[in-house]
Amino acid sequence: MAYLEKSHQNKTIYQTKTTEETSKLQFLIQQAHDLYAFIKGHADVENFRSFEHLARLLKEQSIPTKDGSVMPVEGAKLTSQILQNPSDPDATFRHKAGETHIGHSLNFVEVYDNETDMGLMMHADVKENTYSDAQYGEDFVKNHPLAKEMDTLAVDGAYYRQETVKHADE
Repeated sequence: MAYLEKSHQNKTIYQTKTTEETSKLQFLIQQAHDLYAFIKGHADVENFRSFEHLARLLKEQSIPTKDGSVMPVEGAKLTSQILQNPSDPDATFRHKAGETHIGHSLNFVEVYDNETDMGLMMHADVKENTYSDAQYGEDFVKNHPLAKEMDTLAVDGAYYRQETVKHADE
């Protein structure tokens, strides 16, 4: 079996020419489907996380055809929530500031004391990569007990929302 050969990964992924991408993707999706069909029904394997990931990948990234084969979903039609990496099934995809990001987003709240010229991280929050900075700001102002203790809140422009300013004023 080709997948067991030591050099297989380089041949399948890294050495793929642009002109081969569509046919290789079609081939790999079909092989994933065939593997799924072969394994399905074996109770001892169906409970494995790897099988769950395979099922999710096929559900999100392939379309069954009338003849029983599958076709890959067109790239532009894939959502940011699809399985990005089986080792991190909650990771999402996002375009932000002209760059692509896969994974999660992390937001910190630092309390800064002007008198002592010192800051301290008081809160951290991890969300999907698709969670907006503005929503992080809104969540903090509305829900965090620290927000009621602050006189001044300074944030990056991406956190700005008119509703957040109203809540902060209140």
